Amino acid sequence: HSAPRRGLVHAVALSSDALRVAGAFVEIGSVDTVDNVGVFDIGGETVYHINGFRPRALSPDGKWLAVNTKAGLRIFDAANGRDVSTIPKEKISAVMFSQEGRRVAVGSDGSTAMFETSGKELWQTPQQGGVSTLAFSQDGRWLAAANSDSTVRVFEASDGKVNASILLNEGETFLAFSPDGRTLVAGTKNDVHLIDIATSRETSR
Repeated sequence: HSAPRRGLVHAVALSSDALRVAGAFVEIGSVDTVDNVGVFDIGGETVYHINGFRPRALSPDGKWLAVNTKAGLRIFDAANGRDVSTIPKEKISAVMFSQEGRRVAVGSDGSTAMFETSGKELWQTPQQGGVSTLAFSQDGRWLAAANSDSTVRVFEASDGKVNASILLNEGETFLAFSPDGRTLVAGTKNDVHLIDIATSRETSR
């Protein structure tokens, strides 16, 4: 089945129960940067759609949908589109839900912050420049953030304490943790770095 749309699809996510698909697309002929975030059932029928901007995220358990809007980051119930909360952040550049789906990390121009899906702020850490990428460890203990100043920081996800700070000087960086959470993989245009979380040192590249 397919859900016909006249636009460019640039992101998709499947809910954990495999009953819904979220897709972000830009309408053909659109002259602005507004994305349409549509949620469809497996038969291709539209459940609902929301106008917003990049970035956006679907929680790993498929329960929550986060969409960047003019009012801030809005959290929706992914099953029915019900508006759950609004996080009044500006210049949002990265969004990531924790594995259990109860927390959402938000990177913006000037800070990395952690919120409950209810909108309650848990912590916020100021920094220079914007955040390009966020990654949670699978156990939810660590949050990694790649900044526009080519620095990768690893935070204690519970309180925002900086556990490690690594300067890569290689531009845009993509992040992922090993399944056991002991190693952070940082991929850049020219290299792949393996960083030991305990020592904050690179183990190989």
